[in-house]
Formats: sequence, C-alpha cells, structure tokens
Amino acid sequence: MSERVGLIGLGAIGLPLAANFVAKGFEVHGYRRSPMHELQTIGGRPAVSPRAIAEVCNVIVTVLPTYEDVREVLEGPQGALNAGRTGLVIIELSTLAMKEKEALRAAVEKAGNVMLDAPLSGVPKMVKDRVSIIFASGDKAAYDRAKPMFDAMTDKSFYLGPFGAGTKMKFAANTLVGIHILATAEAMALGIKAGLDPDLMVKVLSPSGGTSLQFQVRAPIMAQRKYEPVLAPHPLIVKDLIKIAQFADELGCPAPLTHLARDYFQRACDSEWRDTDVASIFEIVAQEAGLYRAPVAPMDGTQHDIRALEDRRYRAMIDGDVAALETLLGDDLVYTHSTSLVDSKSTYLEKLRSKKVVYRKAERTSETIQTHGNTAVLTGEVRLEVLVDGRPRALRSRFTNVWAKRPRGWQMVAWQSTPLPG
Repeated sequence: MSERVGLIGLGAIGLPLAANFVAKGFEVHGYRRSPMHELQTIGGRPAVSPRAIAEVCNVIVTVLPTYEDVREVLEGPQGALNAGRTGLVIIELSTLAMKEKEALRAAVEKAGNVMLDAPLSGVPKMVKDRVSIIFASGDKAAYDRAKPMFDAMTDKSFYLGPFGAGTKMKFAANTLVGIHILATAEAMALGIKAGLDPDLMVKVLSPSGGTSLQFQVRAPIMAQRKYEPVLAPHPLIVKDLIKIAQFADELGCPAPLTHLARDYFQRACDSEWRDTDVASIFEIVAQEAGLYRAPVAPMDGTQHDIRALEDRRYRAMIDGDVAALETLLGDDLVYTHSTSLVDSKSTYLEKLRSKKVVYRKAERTSETIQTHGNTAVLTGEVRLEVLVDGRPRALRSRFTNVWAKRPRGWQMVAWQSTPLPG
C-alpha cells in the first residue's frame, strides 16, 4: 500500500509538488477551496477539507500565501488540528514572519502534533524539475520521519537545526534575490543610458565576475523589455521584503539594501507593472534614467486570467505536460497549423505523448486579448523551436487563439496559425 501524504494548497507551487509525490509513489490527498480537477488529472485524491486530510494522513504539507490562510486550514472549524489526532507531522513550506511561524507551531504542539518550519525557494518550473530548495528546521526526529516526503519534493532539501532556522535562511536567500534583481536593473539601465547594446551586455556580463543567477534570468528579460510570462509578480517579492526588513529591524541589524529594494519593488507594485514579472523593476529604474517606453495597456480580470492560462499552456507544451494540457484544451479544440494541417485535441496530444512533436522554446510577442462575455480572443506572434520526428525546426507565425468559459473553467477551443517570414 502506498504511503499517504496530505497537501494543503494546490496553487502554482502545490500542484507540481503533488505531481512529484505521485511520481514517487505516494498516495496524495489534497485540498484547496477552488475545484481540484488538476489534482485528479495527475493522480491525486481531492479531500473535502483539511480535517478530512488529517483523518487519513500522518504527514501533511502546507504551502499557502498568508499566515491567515495557514491558520485557517490548521485551526479553523474544518482545520486539520480539529481531526482530534495526535502525532502528526506538519511540514510548513510558506514564507511567513517568524512570529507567525511561532504562533502556528504553538497551536500545532498544543494539539499534540509537530510542525517543521521548512520554507521552499523556487519558481514552479524548479519545483516541477525537483530542483527547488527547502530550508527545513525543527524537531530532528520529525524531520527524519518525514525525510521520504522531502526527498519526493526535491533533491535539494537541507536540515538546518532548531525551529525557525529555515525561515531565517529563506530570509537571507530572498534578501539576495531582491537586491540582485534591483542591481541587475541598475546595471542594465547604466549601460543602456551610456549607449551599450542591451543584448551585448547580457552576453558579456552573464559569464563575468559580476554575474548572479538573477542577472542571468532577468537581464535578458530587461533587455527585451517584455515581461511575460510571469515567473514572479511584484506583490510576491514585496511581501517577502517587508517581512525581511521588519525582521532585520527587530534584530537591530542594518539592512540598507533590503529597505531600498523593498521601496523600489513597492513602487513597481503600485504602478502599471504590478502583475508583470519582477524583471519589470527595470522600468522604474529606466524611467528615472530617462529611458522611456510606452505604458502597458491595462488588462481587466478576465484578460489577466487568459494571459495566465496562456502562460500555463506554453509551460506545459515546453515541459511535455500532457496532463496539464488535457485540462487547458477543450475537447472540441480545432488546431489549424501554419501548414494548413488540422489537429483535434486527441490527435495533437497524441503527438506530444509519442514525442513526435517536442517543443524546445517559445517566444511570444505583440499579444492582445479581447473579451466578449464567455469568449476571449487572443492574437499575437510566436517563435517556436520544435523537434518534429526528431528533426529540429524553427517556426514563426501569427496566431489567433479562442478561449471559452465552460463549467470547468476557461478552455482553449480554437488555435489558428499563419506563417510569417523568418
């Protein structure tokens, strides 16, 4: 019989974690407030409440945005702690303030259970590839007991000692992330203002002594000034930098660069760039440097949803994630290729399953989204690098995609490609 694990929080991080657990042979019982079709698709078992999970699982993982969210799923009327069980191990992956983690720990221990403070560092693709980092801390015996779960989630989990050490290490890590992204924006603005070619800057500085992972990831985005897809939006990094700055102040530890980064990202959060990738902090610095550009057109809620779904679809195409595409594509999909070949959903997905078609890279530009009630039409251009029957091909096309709102949510029902030169 497979070992059970509970997973509360099935968002951008939670779903790939669930897939990792399933791939390692665990029986995954998951919960979130919204529908859980994607969990079922990957082989997980939806639960009616956190309490129901605690009734059948000895180890429970929580990964949620806020302290209030975690507290509700643990201490609420249908919370895991109200299942009346003792001896549970709660692995808490969220990035929260130290006082918040301590308060959660006290509630868990009062109920006769153990909590591990184990913040996760990484974007969804890193989680999917099992290269995200987990900073685990707390009771060593509980960590050893849950080690198979940590090993299922990632190849890079570290036990750091007493409870709270994980959050402290995550704060140090995110301090570097925020400062390095802002430093990248400053360096790029300086070079461009001085007349350097931004693409040449990326090429030369990426292997230099001044490089960083954030430079290597974000500088190419800044050079193109195109901030989709979103790896991490501004509210996410602002939330963490606020917590880090407060923690540093409480310790009496100077953190001038953290405070500066927090203020700059807050400015981006209060601007039109709020929901774009954090690389768009470059636009705040660039504006100060006089490197102006046209503002982004505001998007309504539905347009944001469609853009996010398109991001997920392209990630699934690159990753070969047929399960995700099963959910995103309507059963009545009509895909007209730039060669005039027409695929249905089933014939298209079979090409991906069989590796007849393997996507290597996708770059989208000039996207516009129009909404008409329960229908959305997205147009733009895309450059694709693919393997077709093992042979590499580079394609450039103009596309029109139609999304329809169904009882299960938005699904893409039409995909038309028109070839472009080059």
